[in-house]
Amino acid sequence: MALTLGIISGSLTSQFTGSFTGSFTGNGSGLTNIPASGITGLNLSQIASGSATASISPNSGFVVNTDTTITGSLTASGSLTIQGPSYFESGSITLDRTTVPSLPGSDDKINIGTGGSGAPYKAFQIYTNGGYVIIGPQNDTYSHFTTDRSKFYFNAPLQVEGEIMSHIGQDLVLGSQGGTSDTITIGTDDIIFELNNNNIFHMTTGSAGLDATFSGSATSTASFGTYLGDGSQLTGINSSTNLTQSLFVSPSGDDGTAVVGDLHLPFKTILGATGSANIGDTIIVYPGTYYTNTNIIKDGVNYYFYPGSHITGSAPVIDVALTYPANIRGYGKFETKYNGRQIYLTAPEGYFEFDRIEGKGILSSGTGKNVLGLEQTGDDTQVLTVEGTVIAVDTNNTTTSAVSFGQGNIIFKGNAINSGSEGRGVSISSNSSDVSIEGYVYSLNGTAYYDVIRHICTTFKGRIETGDQSNFDAIFISDGYQQGGYFDGEIIGSIDIDTGEVGNSGVIINGNQQCTNSPSGQGAVHVEGGYNIFNHKIIASENIFAIKGGHNIFNGQANITSDVSGKIFDIQGGTLIYNGITGDISKRANSNTITGGTLVIDSYLEHYGHSYPNNVDIFDLSGGTLEINSKVKHFQNTSGSGIVNMTGGYLKLNGAQLISDTPGAAQHAIYLNNSSHSGSIFNNSWTNIPAVFQSGSFTNEITGGGTLFYSDKLY
Repeated sequence: MALTLGIISGSLTSQFTGSFTGSFTGNGSGLTNIPASGITGLNLSQIASGSATASISPNSGFVVNTDTTITGSLTASGSLTIQGPSYFESGSITLDRTTVPSLPGSDDKINIGTGGSGAPYKAFQIYTNGGYVIIGPQNDTYSHFTTDRSKFYFNAPLQVEGEIMSHIGQDLVLGSQGGTSDTITIGTDDIIFELNNNNIFHMTTGSAGLDATFSGSATSTASFGTYLGDGSQLTGINSSTNLTQSLFVSPSGDDGTAVVGDLHLPFKTILGATGSANIGDTIIVYPGTYYTNTNIIKDGVNYYFYPGSHITGSAPVIDVALTYPANIRGYGKFETKYNGRQIYLTAPEGYFEFDRIEGKGILSSGTGKNVLGLEQTGDDTQVLTVEGTVIAVDTNNTTTSAVSFGQGNIIFKGNAINSGSEGRGVSISSNSSDVSIEGYVYSLNGTAYYDVIRHICTTFKGRIETGDQSNFDAIFISDGYQQGGYFDGEIIGSIDIDTGEVGNSGVIINGNQQCTNSPSGQGAVHVEGGYNIFNHKIIASENIFAIKGGHNIFNGQANITSDVSGKIFDIQGGTLIYNGITGDISKRANSNTITGGTLVIDSYLEHYGHSYPNNVDIFDLSGGTLEINSKVKHFQNTSGSGIVNMTGGYLKLNGAQLISDTPGAAQHAIYLNNSSHSGSIFNNSWTNIPAVFQSGSFTNEITGGGTLFYSDKLY
């Protein structure tokens, strides 16, 4: 019996029990309690408006296998699998566990945006392709959110916990177009891309420990910070630098496997590199200690020593005469312990630079045993320049010098120090030397600057010092035929000069000299010959000028620093023209002596006489000539004192003023000692104390000469 039903309106509830096959018509809005399984063929494409909720329980899944257009909200609390093109035009979508399967069809997608049959490709499309989720246009024929087909925009922050790839050739813009400081967060560690107004991206280190910072234009090269790893994956590095003429030496190297031009395969020894080097090559020595007992320098090869490179041996480590210019540079330390010359370099020109040379030998006597010997064999247009510190230690040989200068044009900039038991700082050892020295020269137990060769000229600027002033000079220049010497600096100790008068030889001294003692008490400035000019300041506790020869001019300042010893002038021969200044009100000078030669006073001379004994004069004249052409003034007079005590010689006064600051105490201007004397007094010479004391005669040898006038107004 057939049952015919009419049209039923309203909701179908539990009037029907059991299983149902067939189909429903309508929008299905009244369906409830849909079971988790057993329903197939649900066509969501028929849902035109409103919302569809699939509460799947248990979570065995809900499958939609037809084209779906949703204008309302879709909520799936279970798993939702959509197997066809689907469009979501408005509202919201919430998918707790959404699966976008990888299907063979390349058009399988979820379109979110403006969809519908009228414009199916103006949507945000999610494609499936081999298990990856690809965001962006499928190919260049599809449209985008904007009419600009070359870009794809996210207008809100995007967080991706898997992988994100953009279509090749397309731009990915995060955040607002042209905005600044927009970021993308990947996983739990941040890699921040900042897009500033100049379209420059910056990547900053996140908690993942990314060690890189990028800056610069997106269309130009950028500057980078630190790369990690061995760099094996880097490409585009310019490796065109030519190292084929470079040889590298390192203590970690191997002479057997070393390769010329490869800094990763260095030599172990300097001799190994030297043996493999050709003319024009450069040997680069890295820090470390290198032992050798022979010369390491090869003619025509360049050398560079890094700071910390130490070359040592029991024989000369450099002993060579070069044909090509020397080019030894850097900061090497050379050390030898050898009974003979230790480092010797001869070259036509070039540069020898080092940090330090230490000579720890030379224990027996002999000539030519110097720590550093230098010679220049080129012409006058060529120069050998040497720079560094040279130290001689443990020496026991008076002929040993820290630096010895031979022939040629040599410039030395540095320090020459002899700290041994004997020996000199520097010495000139060739009659064709033309040397310029700038630095510090010192000898602990010897003469600091020693020159007894008939050479061309020496110039010095710096400091010269002897550590034993009682036995050695700071400067000793002799031999009688030297063309000249120029010194400018500080001198600690005495000066001894005998350059002779041949060829206008002599020296010029500028600077400051301090002398507390001198060999055999000869004086701070001891001269036996030459045409010499002294422009320096002299501070001494003993005699200042001991003149025995030569023609000398003093234009400086001379001060006595002792109350019990020392005089300004001790003239035994030669000529000294005084044109300087003297005096110290707290110290007393002994009487100046003229026993030979000539002393000319051309400038105002102040003399602070000794407090004991009495009868102390400014000058004791017993031989030679005393010529006074200026004013001399005696301070701190004692009983019986005066200006000139004359027992011999020749006295010449020309516009002289013989003055005492205590006329009542001073006894005389000239003391004749009951003897006959000769001289010349003319052109209005004056005194403020008795002109002549004690009987005796003074013969004016110039006819028509003047008279020594007495006046108490001359102060």
